Amino acid sequence: MSSQARRVSHDPSAVFVYNNFNFKDTIKDLALGRKSIMRNLTNCLLVTSPDVHGPFYQSQWRPSVPFDQEWMDSYMLAPPACEGEAFKYLAVNSIKSLFGLDSLVDVAPFPIAARPQRDVNYILQTPAIPENEGEISGVYRVHDALFRDILDYRDYESRLTLVHGDQKTTSFIRAIVASQLEAGGVYDRKQWMLPVPTFFHIMMNYIHLIFRVFWDAFVGEAVSFLGRGQHIQKDNAKYHEALPLLQDAFNGHIVAFLIHDLVEEGVLVPDGQGRVETETLKEALQVISGENGEILEAKLSAIVDKLFGFGHWKDNDPQNPGGLVDVKFRSRCRYLFIVGYLLIMATAVHIGDYGILRQIIPLLPLIFYGGKSKNYGAEMFGWKPIDLALEHVNGAFAIDIKNNKNSTRDTAVIFNRLSVVGPYTATIRSSLENVMRTTQNGRHSTVKTDYEVIQYGCKLYRDKVTKTNMRDEGTDAAPFDAPNLIKLGMRLVADEKIDNFNANVVRPVGVTAQTAFPNMYTEDGLIIESEEGQRLYLREAYKCAKANEYNFDKLLQYVAEDDQAYKAAGYSFEAFQDLFRDEITFQKAYRSDKERKAKSLHAVNHSWRHEPEALAWVAGLPDMTLRSILCVDCFLGFRPRRFGNFDEGLAK
Repeated sequence: MSSQARRVSHDPSAVFVYNNFNFKDTIKDLALGRKSIMRNLTNCLLVTSPDVHGPFYQSQWRPSVPFDQEWMDSYMLAPPACEGEAFKYLAVNSIKSLFGLDSLVDVAPFPIAARPQRDVNYILQTPAIPENEGEISGVYRVHDALFRDILDYRDYESRLTLVHGDQKTTSFIRAIVASQLEAGGVYDRKQWMLPVPTFFHIMMNYIHLIFRVFWDAFVGEAVSFLGRGQHIQKDNAKYHEALPLLQDAFNGHIVAFLIHDLVEEGVLVPDGQGRVETETLKEALQVISGENGEILEAKLSAIVDKLFGFGHWKDNDPQNPGGLVDVKFRSRCRYLFIVGYLLIMATAVHIGDYGILRQIIPLLPLIFYGGKSKNYGAEMFGWKPIDLALEHVNGAFAIDIKNNKNSTRDTAVIFNRLSVVGPYTATIRSSLENVMRTTQNGRHSTVKTDYEVIQYGCKLYRDKVTKTNMRDEGTDAAPFDAPNLIKLGMRLVADEKIDNFNANVVRPVGVTAQTAFPNMYTEDGLIIESEEGQRLYLREAYKCAKANEYNFDKLLQYVAEDDQAYKAAGYSFEAFQDLFRDEITFQKAYRSDKERKAKSLHAVNHSWRHEPEALAWVAGLPDMTLRSILCVDCFLGFRPRRFGNFDEGLAK
């Protein structure tokens, strides 16, 4: 197993994911009797697929590029290209799944951006590591045990290794990289490692954000009506219970607005108390859906425009003069918009459309920061999220410990055996399922809630939530006014978070190069400590270039004047030119901080989406010397000539 893991780890398309598993272990002590102690374990999975399109190289990544506020406007401001089609899919799928309408089967499919070409990934589990990955000191030991002892990993010089995990894992890796920038060895500097936050934990924290912001006004109502209060509370909701709840609440709202349109057109006639019976609604939908569902599709498209259009996000809608606004209706639209993005994200992960995820990622920091979720504000695979697969592995350990632990089969035996027999057990299980001609998908058993969701939609219609009621916001404000999370996030990012990111995450230029400088290493790859000053000299020279506003001529003049230091470094003038020419050329493209911030605040003040002036300014941006992508766990810059392959691979 160890030799196989070593081979897989050096696969060009291999990625890593690890996470800690903490549990309470009860042991017997001759003197003290039974006592409980905390145990720590770190599991790691190796995942490889041709769709990753590796390997990735450190030369393709520019961690020293600060995030420019112009990029915030051009990258975060524009809505995702998939948004309209995705919201329409959610609305159509709601009615199709609840009422079983065959005419909607081929209507409004989920948009296709970029999906894997293969249906299977190869997954291998490494032996368990008895270290606590939840502490910085434990992370150092995990890296040594995993990459040196178990995998005998050697690609530190040029390759960029993707390591997936939750927010704590990625933040700890970044902290270690920042503290090790001046380390002597390439392995110790850890710049060969790129931490990537994964979508299960992102979606789980996104759900917590929804519960925190919208619980009192909307989520609690759905929990109470649908009878989910036994397992779901505001501060305690499991992912596999909260996601179906929000899906059902979203579907119920679509049903309510559809009932409203049918009543307005006279297709449905409510009783004297304003109620609509479920069977009557089903019959009406069967009639109007017809053979191709075009009429019903048009109605659902109008509902999508009404709920998710830009007007209901603005503080004052110009279509309603006099400052009149229905605060309750606007709040509900904002709630459904945030829930809709969660459902789009979950659907894209389920079907593996990494292109849709790429389009959604730029908006996530704004939503997280706007909803006061600071951990995943700065962060941003598979048909099952890679970290969810690891959580299921940890769950298997927990079940085995609970059922089979005894005095001879202790936790060490369980970890060592289960961690290496996983692939073989999966093969045996697959063989048995083929012989028995039956399979077990392992999914959670859930109660069918179609009837309750339809009843919830009818209740929402009776409560008149589908009707707008204009009032003067200054004199009769609604009890709850949902915050504009995206606008709040934009202001916070523009005023504070970009500066924090550039100060804490962006690496100094002089210490980011992983390649070996001339005369700094022996033939065996060992660093020559006496010549370490060359790298520090280069860093100081670049600082001088920065002070001189990145003027290449002044840089050369500085080197020529500093003759003594130049000769002491033993560096050729031509080599020095080549090392810094690209950096100087790129930095010349930067505008002054004052101009960038003025442009950014101008766009933010004019709203975050579809504002004519803001969009006109974004469309007129000059071509950037370097594109920036808010992808994976930080703002990344790429050399244009090497952009395509890595850009495509990272999303996958």
